[in-house]
Amino acid sequence: SRNNDFLNCKNEYDQAIWLIRGLNQIKLNNINNKVWFYDFADDGDRINEKEHCFGVVHSTTNEVPYSAKYAYLSLAAFNKLTEGAVSAEEVKNDAYKFITKYHSENRDTYMLWTTKSAEQTISYNFGANVKYYDLLGNEIPESEIMTNGNYRLTCEPYYAVTGEQPTAVKSDEQTA
Repeated sequence: SRNNDFLNCKNEYDQAIWLIRGLNQIKLNNINNKVWFYDFADDGDRINEKEHCFGVVHSTTNEVPYSAKYAYLSLAAFNKLTEGAVSAEEVKNDAYKFITKYHSENRDTYMLWTTKSAEQTISYNFGANVKYYDLLGNEIPESEIMTNGNYRLTCEPYYAVTGEQPTAVKSDEQTA
């Protein structure tokens, strides 16, 4: 069962989901267009201590110090997929089913999810040439998210991108 204590997500996956959905609300409401992190790195490794696990990277005492958590990877994906966005608007809000549109000069990025615990479906026409990406920015096939012409929604957001697709981050070797 899901934990109802939102300050203690119990696992890194839930933390990433809550973080991205919260960031989406900030962007939608344009709250000073700034985001502040309580902790960048975890304070420790005790998962039963609420404030030890707020970071987006692991603590210095972790087996792999400062290694990325799902929260960090999901933030990186969100930033890459919404890069250059000049507006954010909720284009669908239907019985706890949501689609947010981030518009930029060369593409539109849509974020889809539900706040219901059970899987939901929603219809929407994104037009042609759409690619889909999961919470961590990995491309996913349309067949993974479609049922009878409707999009399947869970609490984990995913993205539909039209227009120019995001490019991968270049490594030092590629830029040298």
